[in-house]
Amino acid sequence: MTDIGYNHKFSDLVDIVAFERVMESLYKATGIPYGLVAEDGELLSQIGWTNACALFHRVNPQTNQQCIESNIELMQSLHDGEVACGKCKNGLIDYATPVVIEGRRLATLFLGQVLSEAPDMDFFHKRANEFGYDETQYVEAIRAVPIVAKEQMEALMDCMVGMAEMLAASGLARLRETIMEHNLSKSTEKRVQLEDILDSSPIGIGWSNLNGKIEYINHQFTKSFGYLLEDIPNIDTWYLKAYPDVHYRESVVIP
Repeated sequence: MTDIGYNHKFSDLVDIVAFERVMESLYKATGIPYGLVAEDGELLSQIGWTNACALFHRVNPQTNQQCIESNIELMQSLHDGEVACGKCKNGLIDYATPVVIEGRRLATLFLGQVLSEAPDMDFFHKRANEFGYDETQYVEAIRAVPIVAKEQMEALMDCMVGMAEMLAASGLARLRETIMEHNLSKSTEKRVQLEDILDSSPIGIGWSNLNGKIEYINHQFTKSFGYLLEDIPNIDTWYLKAYPDVHYRESVVIP
C-alpha cells in the first residue's frame, strides 16, 4: 500500500485559510511579508508586500525578472532543515526554508523584502533613475522596508516552519485515520457479504485466526454439530467437544 504521506500536497493536509489568518497576525506584529509556495510552484498563501516590491520592483518588467531570478537562485540553494538567505538583485533580502514532513518537502516558506541594516540610498537612487521610478516615492518606499537582524529572521522562520510542519503532520495523521476507518468499513462490509453467502451453504463452515480463536461458524455448522460460536471460542475447545475420547483425539489432532 502506498504511503499517503507521499501522495498528498501541503494544501491537502492543512487548512490554508486558517493558516493564513495566523500568518496575517504575525505579519501585523512583525511587519515582515511572507509567502508559502508548494513544491509544484503553486502560491499557497501570501501576506504583505512592501511598497518597494508591490509598486516598483514587480511592476517594471526588468526588475520583476530580477525578482524571479533571485527567487530561483534562493530556492536552488535550499537544504532541508536549513534557512537560506539571499540578497535580491533589487537590493532587498529574502529568506527561505523548506517545510518537510517525514523526509518529503511539501512546501517552501519565504520571508523577506527586508533589510539587515540601514539602506545604501545611493544604490536605490541610481535604480530609480535607471528604471524610471518616481524617485521621491521610491526612496520613501525603501525607507519603509523593515530592518531586521538575520538572527531574528532565522528565529521567526523556525517558529513559522515548526508550526507549518506540526499542522501538516497533524493533518497527515487525521487523513491516515480517516482512510483506515474507510478501509475497515469496507473490509467489514465485505466480511458481512461473505458471511451472508456462507450462511446459505449446505456445508458446515467455520474459521479461526492465527491465535486459534474461532471467529465465525455458519448456520449449517450449528445445525450439524449443535454448537453456537460462544460454545467453541477456540480450536482447543472444539477439539475437546469434537473428539471427547482422549486416545482418539490424540491420534487425529496434530499438535
